[in-house]
Amino acid sequence: GNALIFSRTIVIGLLSEFLGTYAINLLGLLSCLVLSAGVYQTSVIHIALTFGLSYLTFSTVLQKTGTCHFNPAASLLAVFLGRTSVLYCFTSFLIQIVAVVAATYTLDISTEQFDIKFTTMIIPKDGSVTGVLISEFCGAFLALSARSVPQTSREVRSTMEALAVIVSLTVFVPYGGGSLNPARAFGPALYTNQIPDYYWVYWAGPLGASIATALFYFSGLLHNSVLL
Repeated sequence: GNALIFSRTIVIGLLSEFLGTYAINLLGLLSCLVLSAGVYQTSVIHIALTFGLSYLTFSTVLQKTGTCHFNPAASLLAVFLGRTSVLYCFTSFLIQIVAVVAATYTLDISTEQFDIKFTTMIIPKDGSVTGVLISEFCGAFLALSARSVPQTSREVRSTMEALAVIVSLTVFVPYGGGSLNPARAFGPALYTNQIPDYYWVYWAGPLGASIATALFYFSGLLHNSVLL
């Protein structure tokens, strides 16, 4: 009985992780599209608002059914803080990547009139990989630190994280593509089979930020109460 309930809870949680990651990236990647005819040009603010508000919407809707990480860096932080297991974290990693690949596929088959530019690239193209790594780290650290809030309500936590995502993307997209989510960066690259040599920075930055956030948390520099 208890084992069945526990297993059902895990399955529902992972399903919520897939649905949330899929929906957020479907809308977020759609905001990155540019019409081939050049009729419409997206903007950094447009992309930042889409990802941030999408996160706020789906983390609120799915808050009672799952952990609402939607990002490998957030899942890793949960492990460091003892909020989830390594196995659940690894499974979430895979589900998040599959969800982004699925979102990319959906847009690929439904928006043939668009010039699809999903793959995160270093901006500017002659930019320093070190500079991009630093921007990825700082942006992800800001977003992950927003997970450390007083235990009032998940709505407050979600709102703070959404604002942190919007600010981070607005500031750091011009420097390194602003992909604070390793799954968002890796999924489209995997789908298009175009993975540049420098793509490790889009994993090292956010995951490194997870480690730094955990260290700050245990040092007492962040709030002692984290909702994950």
